Amino acid sequence: MNIYSIIGTLLLVPSIILFAIARIQLGSSFQVSAEANNLVKTGLYKKIRHPVYLFGLIFLLGIIIITQKFPLFIVWAVVIVLQVKRIQKEEKVLTEKFGQEYLDYKEQTWF
Repeated sequence: MNIYSIIGTLLLVPSIILFAIARIQLGSSFQVSAEANNLVKTGLYKKIRHPVYLFGLIFLLGIIIITQKFPLFIVWAVVIVLQVKRIQKEEKVLTEKFGQEYLDYKEQTWF
């Protein structure tokens, strides 16, 4: 074990667990395309609007650090940009569907 393995594992293990929890808590509200069926505001979603994306990104960061493939930081940055664009699209759909309820939720949560 070297420092990269330790840091990467400290990012990877909790992020994959939290990713799985977030996905389970999202339940039937999970959609591949941006749709608004339900507004999930419990569990991890009580504090974080997009925990699946957040913990997925942290998981990828852990993989990059463990493997020491540091040029993949460029790929990771591109994934972040793509995720932010997807989040913006989803938030537009959620705002259109849930209006002020979503805007209030957005103010009370992070990311």
